Amino acid sequence: SLVQLYGNTTESANPSSTFSVPYDIRYNVEQGNDLAAIYGQDFLDAAENPLSETTIYSDLDNGEILQVISNKYAEGAGPWKNNFLLRESLDEPVDGNGDGVAEITTQLTGEVTSFVDDAHAAGLQVHPYTLRNEEQFLTLEADGTPQTPEREFEQLIQIGVDGFFTDFPATGDFVRDQIVADEVRSPNNPAVIAGDEVSNLRGSRGFEGMAISPDKQTLYPLLEGTVKGDPAGSVRIYEFDAVASEYKGLVGYYQLEDTSHAIGDFTVINENEYLVIERDGGQGETAEFKQIFKVDLSKIDANGFVEKEEFIDLLNINDPADLNDDGSTSFDFPFFTIEDVLVLDENSILVANDNNYPFSIGRAPNIDNNEIIEIKVDDSLNLDPRVGVAALSRNITQGNNDDETLVGDDSEDFLFASGGDDTVAGEEGDDFIDGGDGDDVLRGDGNSRKSGGSIGGNDEIYGGAGNDRIGGKAGNDQLFGEEGNDQIWGDDGDDIISGGLGDDTLTGDNFSGGSGSDTFVLAIGEGTDTIVDFQIGEDFIGLAGTLSFGQLSITGDNGNALIAFEQETLAIVNNVNANDLTESAFTLV
Repeated sequence: SLVQLYGNTTESANPSSTFSVPYDIRYNVEQGNDLAAIYGQDFLDAAENPLSETTIYSDLDNGEILQVISNKYAEGAGPWKNNFLLRESLDEPVDGNGDGVAEITTQLTGEVTSFVDDAHAAGLQVHPYTLRNEEQFLTLEADGTPQTPEREFEQLIQIGVDGFFTDFPATGDFVRDQIVADEVRSPNNPAVIAGDEVSNLRGSRGFEGMAISPDKQTLYPLLEGTVKGDPAGSVRIYEFDAVASEYKGLVGYYQLEDTSHAIGDFTVINENEYLVIERDGGQGETAEFKQIFKVDLSKIDANGFVEKEEFIDLLNINDPADLNDDGSTSFDFPFFTIEDVLVLDENSILVANDNNYPFSIGRAPNIDNNEIIEIKVDDSLNLDPRVGVAALSRNITQGNNDDETLVGDDSEDFLFASGGDDTVAGEEGDDFIDGGDGDDVLRGDGNSRKSGGSIGGNDEIYGGAGNDRIGGKAGNDQLFGEEGNDQIWGDDGDDIISGGLGDDTLTGDNFSGGSGSDTFVLAIGEGTDTIVDFQIGEDFIGLAGTLSFGQLSITGDNGNALIAFEQETLAIVNNVNANDLTESAFTLV
């Protein structure tokens, strides 16, 4: 049995070589017993080293032997914690709790073996032993600070154990309840005060940022502090459905640059990108970190963290005209509570501090004013038309997730369909149309299946997700299929047509009777597009990203030209001789 394998103690099995040994194996080796009959040949074959009188647990913790144990012996494994949370001995004991007695003799190396992952892969639950609160059983963290009993429980939960043995269940229960709690609670939560629940977030570390999506349908609350059990320096970003008034779950984590930092604000740029103020607790001369980061909620790594990049250093803002007349071409914003950032347009943002009256003095000797500054950014933002100052006066129509028909007027329309299979049409103005999710019909000029004449606006149309049908009609339009197998018609005018991700069908003018010099955009990894009516000498093929003409191979196939990058066919150009597609037919976009 597994108990015999890992638990029997006999006088014959000397454990002097290590604190924890598989006594039963050593005993059977010493007695010359038939190991294959006792344990099975597959167990012997899986052992990293042949079983002997000196066998230790590290010989028995590889993935192969754990699978044998799972198949034959047990549903769980109870390893000694030191076998997978590796430690090294200290030259001198350390007094970790300040009682005058130095009892800590080891320090974590920071290395965690693959035991937990290997055991889970084999179908075993992992429940290490035995956790105790006394200092002699504790260790130093890898950074040299004493590890508390609570931190030891937390660390084990974070690396994925399913349970643990402890002689101090009150400690284990408390930490477990903090980490597995289905809600976030501060010490001031009524249920915590009443003693019914435990807190898992420091006081005054709740929602500090609250961004709203461009369509005003979703809120993104951002905590200021790290929830107990979450990765160090991480703060949670949630998703809240503002229409249904319900939480949709966790989006991901924002990683603070330092665990002592705080969040100031969280604001929208577009559907995926947002700005975050991150700051330290200093002010004036003690201020060392006041920055704005750009995050992308659509890009989340394997550990759940959203992608972030530095955007503005508020302690080093370029001021070439010396607007504050201090004799310097650099301006700083060294306040304690910088808590507002708003996007004004593609090239400028507004930043403001809360003076925290009367406790903040960022510009000595006086108590702070509420300073508000406008910053011109170095890199233009990809601003959603529904965001910024200009959006306040735009003719914006926002759809919902139903199947609906949205039609603009002859002014400049901004039409957003959201979900559903929608029909969206502008009229004769220069319109912006976004189909959102669903299989949509999107028309630039007039809600009609007819291609339209030569009168119309210069429209910008995005299909979004789904298999869409997009018609630019008159005007010099920019048409983007985005995700899905889309059909796009440029119709009259000089149009830019990009199918995006999927196998798309792109038509410039033929079926509409229109004219114009159209550009059909190709990119690596987006599927194979069919270009229906390419005209040599009039139309162009645009190469996006890092793609260049020299990287292409162009071959003929039954009267059509095939454009390929390495093994990927980017486009089929109907009724065009491959030899006629020379470099002059291509342009970089």
